[in-house]
Amino acid sequence: MLNVDGNKCKLIFAARHGQGWHNVAEAKYGTKAWNEYWSKLNTDGEIIWGPDPKLTPLGEREAQKLGGPFTLGGGINLNDLPEVKARFSPLVVEYIRETNGEHTCDMRRTYGEIHSDFPTYRFEGSFTEQDGLWTPERETDTHVAIRVRDVLDRIFESDANLFISITSHSGWIGGLRSVTGHHDYNLPTGASDNPSNSHKQAQLLKARYQGCMNTMDCIIVHRMQSNGQPNDGRTC
Repeated sequence: MLNVDGNKCKLIFAARHGQGWHNVAEAKYGTKAWNEYWSKLNTDGEIIWGPDPKLTPLGEREAQKLGGPFTLGGGINLNDLPEVKARFSPLVVEYIRETNGEHTCDMRRTYGEIHSDFPTYRFEGSFTEQDGLWTPERETDTHVAIRVRDVLDRIFESDANLFISITSHSGWIGGLRSVTGHHDYNLPTGASDNPSNSHKQAQLLKARYQGCMNTMDCIIVHRMQSNGQPNDGRTC
């Protein structure tokens, strides 16, 4: 944990997943038709997007690019740091999921199915076999923000690591920007319109908490340009 002026600080990398089949379906039918009709189904007979759709071949390439080198100023490659390699142990967290409900693509698979695909990943202790959160009603932005705050509180209370990497969905990352006071913008799948630049355009979130874990003292958020220089930074 890094302390600056009595504030607890962490550097959080927030990245969006690669393209999934639900993204293809929404692009195929348009957002209006998707939200009103198609999102409530599992398939159109050609594309299967629910529940818990897999990545497309493009999405897999985006994910591989995003998992590539993360660099900071001075040519530091975070993935080359021994402490980063040694501590890489993904944790699956229930609350770090897309805006929930109504859309079948936002219903997760069972614990057993996910564990079978990712046997080396850890799961939080409260992670249940069945998805107990999904409902036929769409989750509100307010509730997404509550989930985001819960995750941030747990990170600052129990995770001693300075660097935190979170891979999630656009709705959850939007909630993260809202909670931290950052202005809104579209984050494409794979974190970049151009997959070759995706590792440079990941969001860098530096959060400072002071006193009570529920009190946000200061947030600094940067979106990296394709040339590796920070852009759209905001300090509050």
